[in-house]
Parts: sequence; structure tokens; C-alpha cells
Amino acid sequence: MNLQRLVSYFEIWGRSQHGAGPQLAFDDDGAFGRLGHLRLDSHYQPLFDRQQRAVAYEALLRVSDPQGRRIAPDRFFAALDDSHNVIGVDRLCRVIHSVNFLTQQPQQQALYLNVNGRHLLGIASGRHGATFEALLAYCGLAPQQVVLEIIESSVD
Repeated sequence: MNLQRLVSYFEIWGRSQHGAGPQLAFDDDGAFGRLGHLRLDSHYQPLFDRQQRAVAYEALLRVSDPQGRRIAPDRFFAALDDSHNVIGVDRLCRVIHSVNFLTQQPQQQALYLNVNGRHLLGIASGRHGATFEALLAYCGLAPQQVVLEIIESSVD
């Protein structure tokens, strides 16, 4: 895992946002994100097969304010002001989930990640996966280990 490359990526992104971009950080609980005064954390929901064995995990975003009050992820993303900000925050969330997944789930199970539709619509080049594939490599995950799910309400 190349944590320095991951941190640098978001530092550069933040500078492009005049210092207001998303930030990748770490504490004793693992990776988390910062956007302004909000904290972005991971939570995992196991996905079971017919024999009730956990075969994959879906990563879920937890957003909280400085007082620890939760903000629903859909409300959080709806409040982001432009597509450039959505792209950076969406990538940050997937990186946080990927880093924490590797440290919490040692088996070779699949990781399901949500992608905000506004992110996909905001990528002008049409190369939706190129940057994320590089970020996954920095995390130590192969693309075959990740399933992306587009959040329907964010494309409407």
C-alpha cells in the first residue's frame, strides 16, 4: 500500500480547490476523510451467500459534523456545489473504503463500492476508470476485487 501517494493525490486535489478540497487522513481507527468541518468514515455491511457465509462487503459512507451528528450521505452529496468537488469527494470516499477494507478484511473477498452518478457525469474525458484504477493500485487492491455500483438517485 502506497499511503504517501494517496495522501499526495488528495493534497494536490485540495490545492486545485484553493485549499478547500477533500483531505485523506489517518488515526488509530484507520483512514478517514475531511471536507471542511465534516468527517467521512467507512462502515461495512457483509453480503452473504446461500450458506450464510460473508462473501463480500459493501462499503457505506458515514458523514458526521464536529458534534458527532450524522448526515445522510445523499444529503451530503446533494449539498456539494459543483461537479469538480463531487469527483474529488467521491474518489476520496472510495479510497477511504478501500484502505480500511484491506486493514479490516484480510481475506480475498470482494468490496462493493458506491459511485455517485454526478461523478460519472462530471468526468469530461470519458475515462471514468483510469484514475480510480491507479488509486486502487496505491491501495493494494486489484480491479477484479472491486464491484462498483452507481447510485441511481444521483443520476436522475
